[in-house]
Amino acid sequence: MPADPADDASGQSDHASPAVPSVAAEGDHRAVLPPADTAPLRLFAVSGEYLQQAAVGNGLSDCLETTDPDCIVATPPQQAQVRPHLAGQTGSSLLTPGRGVRSTVSQTPDSGVSVVTPAASLAFPDGVAPPGSADTRETSNSEGWSLPAHTATLAVVSDALSLEVDPYERTTTIDGIQRYLDAVPGPWQSQNTLHLSTTLRSGFETTVQTSGDRLKIVGIGNPDSHLGAAVDDTQSTATLVDLYPNGAVKTDPLSLDEYGLRGLTEVGPTRARALRDAGFRSRADISAATRSDLTSIPGIGTSTAGTISAAATAIADQRIVSTGDDTFPTGDPVFIDIETDGLNASVAWLIGVLDGDAEDGQYRPFRQRHPDEPAAHLEAFMDWLTATGPDRPVVAWNGYGFDFDIITEQLRDHCPEFVSAWENTYQFDPLYWASENGNAVLPGRTNKLEHVAEPLGWSPETTGVDGAAVASIYLRWQNTVDTVDDPSAVAQPDWDRLEAYCEDDVRALATIYEALAETAHRPPESLSTHGSETTETSQGALSDFR
Repeated sequence: MPADPADDASGQSDHASPAVPSVAAEGDHRAVLPPADTAPLRLFAVSGEYLQQAAVGNGLSDCLETTDPDCIVATPPQQAQVRPHLAGQTGSSLLTPGRGVRSTVSQTPDSGVSVVTPAASLAFPDGVAPPGSADTRETSNSEGWSLPAHTATLAVVSDALSLEVDPYERTTTIDGIQRYLDAVPGPWQSQNTLHLSTTLRSGFETTVQTSGDRLKIVGIGNPDSHLGAAVDDTQSTATLVDLYPNGAVKTDPLSLDEYGLRGLTEVGPTRARALRDAGFRSRADISAATRSDLTSIPGIGTSTAGTISAAATAIADQRIVSTGDDTFPTGDPVFIDIETDGLNASVAWLIGVLDGDAEDGQYRPFRQRHPDEPAAHLEAFMDWLTATGPDRPVVAWNGYGFDFDIITEQLRDHCPEFVSAWENTYQFDPLYWASENGNAVLPGRTNKLEHVAEPLGWSPETTGVDGAAVASIYLRWQNTVDTVDDPSAVAQPDWDRLEAYCEDDVRALATIYEALAETAHRPPESLSTHGSETTETSQGALSDFR
């Protein structure tokens, strides 16, 4: 995967002033697990430009209702246009960094996180206390607000920082960093403060080494600057940001095309407008429509009407809609999910197995115990699998595109004696069966595992963790072990928490599989059960899976 120069930030460019603190991309926030059973403070960051381009129909209101943010952050470009688009859409407060004459503070009582937005002059109140301090309750100022006493982590959201990239030297400079550090109160230049920038692209992360501490900076915006060759910076989106009291941050890009009428297969801006003009304001409206209702709309024929209706029914009713009649596996399935060091995986360090149903099945983690011992967990997994029954279907979500091939490669490299047994197993990918083969329409806004499983009744036991965070944590541990003289002295990741995340995934997989198995025993749905005849369709792209 081509490197991103923004993520390879080595600090100052050759032309940077020596007075500017050094900058190094460390991935801190992804390598920190959120506290278990802790609700985050949630921000929804979006630009006015993106809302003008993408917000049609009820996509924005549907998105805000689904994500339920505590605050909405207006980001450039055209941040002043965010407020008009929000009229009547949400009750969440709107933060506009860099506007107004007073800085503001927002917080939720149970999150342990407070958000401060500075005024246009980048002015902060005097006499502040650090987050987590016993003096925090007394922190007040003439502007009439105080930092709540329960604040464990403070997030300062500003538009004062931007990124300068030299694509030839592959170096970056954080513009405005010295002015920013001169303005931010000293007590807030600590490990208990996150610095979120609306003028750094979503997902960008770096640290700044000051004289006293290391400041964590995370981008939550969509700047229009070009990052250079091999970097896709053309896709504008909104960003969902979860902030946790221990400093963990989770950023997720969101496309409004996944919500409202635009979230339906084969519905683009023109068809969404035509459906709204015809009186169809929601997916439930379309699900209840008849064939003639939909085909009477210009540009929608019988086949397209079936596709749209099936997608609307799946999402509106939160169920799987049968659209094909291919056979479904028989026998007791074995559900698997692997954790690797990234999408271009060089190691599958954890194979999670669920033996049984989604609720009560037994979970077995096969984990690599040391980077220098790549075979033991693979041997244990294959010993168990061959002993438990060679004819059982081995099931993985997007298994044909990822898990099955990765396990094959790992066995060839480390346990070649098991390759034949593995390749002779009955491997089944329910995503491929449903989406690519057109046998079912899934109820998720995308084909990501959790998006499909949640409408079917699954809920995760672990929160604030995703595959990217798990890979980052493992890589950091692996790299540290590989570079120290005494690997036994390296602090261990929270393996139980990482294994629990993998268990969540295999139970989600089992939930989907059981629903698909039930659907597979019914004939494809027709106009008599929902608005129109269905056709083979796919909800999103096959690659949109994790």
